[in-house]
Amino acid sequence: MVFSNRKSLMNNQLYIQIPLDASYFLKSEFQIDRLLDFCDWSSPASDNDVRQAIELMVPTGCSKELIRIGGSGDGAYLLPDDLTAIDACFSPGISTLVNFELQLAEDFGIPSYLCDASVDCDQLQLNPEKQFFCRKWLGSFDGDDTQSLDQWVLGSDHADSENLLLQMDIEGAEYRSLLSASDSVLKRFRIVVVEFHMLPFLQSSRFLNTSFLPVLHKLLRRFDCVHAHANNRLPLVDLAGYMVPQVIELSFYRKAENQGPKNPWSSHSLDVVNVPTLPPVVLGAPWV
Repeated sequence: MVFSNRKSLMNNQLYIQIPLDASYFLKSEFQIDRLLDFCDWSSPASDNDVRQAIELMVPTGCSKELIRIGGSGDGAYLLPDDLTAIDACFSPGISTLVNFELQLAEDFGIPSYLCDASVDCDQLQLNPEKQFFCRKWLGSFDGDDTQSLDQWVLGSDHADSENLLLQMDIEGAEYRSLLSASDSVLKRFRIVVVEFHMLPFLQSSRFLNTSFLPVLHKLLRRFDCVHAHANNRLPLVDLAGYMVPQVIELSFYRKAENQGPKNPWSSHSLDVVNVPTLPPVVLGAPWV
């Protein structure tokens, strides 16, 4: 396939031909999705559908106490206090923040696999015996600079583990990455923490029904949402009558482990703002 771009140049026609193959569309799927979600062809989602989607992000409660891992700023998360059972952590989208993985190693002896194509290993102060870095993006396919969650996990030394931890902050690529992950790999994770981006896009019926809802339903079949924290980098937006953060951190705990009496969820004393120079974002209805 050839894409032709015609451009007028001094009364002449300049033709630029770009050969396209499957890899072009795979690598561009994120941009293509954004275009399709918000072009004139995409219908708006109904208020009722938007509200029901938002309500899926309300935690159900956790049978364990929550602990904070990763320090006192951005890149730290609240998890169920069940880390002694974790064999390894998979952390895509680290940038240069590795406090989370370093604390896992120091306090619990947990090794971490890290990937991010935006940084060099030399920029990171890693323990070579506990942190294993791969300079790739996490996505929905396997290529030169992109890998799927299945390939990453099954190609690791912990491919047979049934007690893994996933900590994912990949700036919107979480939807395609999780949608493409097999159930046989997802069920290996005991705890999952995901930072969900682009929540204002829930107003697009295409994004709502082909990205957000399939991912949330896929996770909630096997996991309970046990904690929610609004990232204060961006202000709240009004979506179908709910004031919703544009970015939210959700912690999930495998249903098989989240048994017995559960502590009802509420804003937690261990929560801190992601950006200290900005005002906090407080979750209201339907979370409170």
